[in-house]
Amino acid sequence: MAIEQKERTPARWRKECLELCRRLDPSYAENKNARGTLTEFVRRHSSGLWVSHNFVRKRDTYYQGCSLLFSTKQTVYLLMPLDVGCRFDHNFTIDHAFSRLLGKPRNNLTSFQKWRSNSLELVARCMEAAESELLPFYLERLTAGRTHLVSLFEAAASLVPRLDLREDRLNGVSLSDPIRVAFDREYHLGPGDRSTWTPSLQAKLNVFLAARELGLDAIRILEQAPKTRAVTALTVASKNALLATVPQDILDVSLILNNIEIFKEAQAELDAITEAAKSLGS
Repeated sequence: MAIEQKERTPARWRKECLELCRRLDPSYAENKNARGTLTEFVRRHSSGLWVSHNFVRKRDTYYQGCSLLFSTKQTVYLLMPLDVGCRFDHNFTIDHAFSRLLGKPRNNLTSFQKWRSNSLELVARCMEAAESELLPFYLERLTAGRTHLVSLFEAAASLVPRLDLREDRLNGVSLSDPIRVAFDREYHLGPGDRSTWTPSLQAKLNVFLAARELGLDAIRILEQAPKTRAVTALTVASKNALLATVPQDILDVSLILNNIEIFKEAQAELDAITEAAKSLGS
């Protein structure tokens, strides 16, 4: 049945796309954590992970992604060590995943479009291709690198609850504190620069101050930030060339502290996430 122009609303898009997902698997449900311009439908995979079909709407164009998730928590970050694939990223959609990750460009797929008469047909085609080709690829790569994932998630489950991130600690930090000096250098802040000293940066600094109190080499870990920020589970599993240059004794803790917002958000799930990683391939 044709959907008239006046009925092509974001709410109707969600309804129609959920129906398409349920044709693939009736267990798909809408992830209520995705709001505003974000839409996501998830189901449990037999591996224990979550399959995600997702969309981000920019003006009147919908960008379609498909991911495999260790957690359905939503953050502001596009690249996270708890998922693999394309999720809420208008610059990395399903057809991009085929080209960049599989090395198999698919000219018959269109994963970003305005809502026209054939749009839902194109969405369904992308969903089917993602489930039949992308998901097996993701699982194969995650399974091959399972030991790296388990090591990271076990370390996170142990470390994250012990980090005392009380904010009053920041009041006593001088500009000459070695961690503050290293932090300013890493984030390109001038001495005493208050114009860019945002709450987000203060929270990041606090993480490394807390790490020092636990006896961790916070400065050495902070120096690995460019290599360990904005990574996916696939990056961790494959231990790519950049991660391979991080000293092994601080690799996991560097990944955790430099992505702490993500691990804090998923803290209550870390034991379950670890078990899911252990079960990959079984």
